[in-house]
Amino acid sequence: MWTVALALLPPLLASFILSRFPAFRIATVAVLSAVLAEMGMRKLFGRQAHLYDGSAVVTALLLALLLPSSLPSWMVAVASFFAIAVGREIFGGLGQYPFHPALLGAAFILACFPSTGHFFASSFEPTASTVYGLSIFAGGMILLLKRLISWEIPLLYLGSLFVFSSALGASGGEILLSGSVLLAAFFLVTDPVTTPLTRRGVRWFAVGAGVLTAAFREWLTSTEGVIYGILLMNSLNPWFDR
Repeated sequence: MWTVALALLPPLLASFILSRFPAFRIATVAVLSAVLAEMGMRKLFGRQAHLYDGSAVVTALLLALLLPSSLPSWMVAVASFFAIAVGREIFGGLGQYPFHPALLGAAFILACFPSTGHFFASSFEPTASTVYGLSIFAGGMILLLKRLISWEIPLLYLGSLFVFSSALGASGGEILLSGSVLLAAFFLVTDPVTTPLTRRGVRWFAVGAGVLTAAFREWLTSTEGVIYGILLMNSLNPWFDR
């Protein structure tokens, strides 16, 4: 988990530089809320807290990179608390949750406050977006070099997303440069807890997530497409495992 946190440093630093204080605020609030949520829920259920394993921090950082920097701090805190308390701890903690907690936290905010959807449409300027995308790619390379993820999963996700987006009339190449899409390719569809158990199942999971991301993106923003596309695939995991 701490290696994953290290791999998230390049996009975090890039977001801090590109948007300055807002991105730092989002990340700080998300991490603090996640840590408090884990401590509180563990105490409530009479279980020992395991903050040292870094899982709560990784969830918070992924959530921070999914959320727009213009989102109010209290919404960030609610999303992060929900991600850990409901998305993870209620199911028993690390390794036992069916849906990706970071995606669940972001989806919760969108469901409770639909008007926040326009925040997710905001993005960096083209040049800044390229820099941000490259920073995520650099983080993904760390995971690949450490052999924490397989190269074929990001490739299958991005490939299916490109093909289906192009079939729908969108610019597949432009979509692949989206920060949320690259984040999904290297850090979300490769998550070992919320993806199928078998190698074959994970491959089909990646392809399905790419297709659904492209489909949702036609009606929603790129980030929302990632959120709903992967969460829907999470719900199919029992079927994939069988």
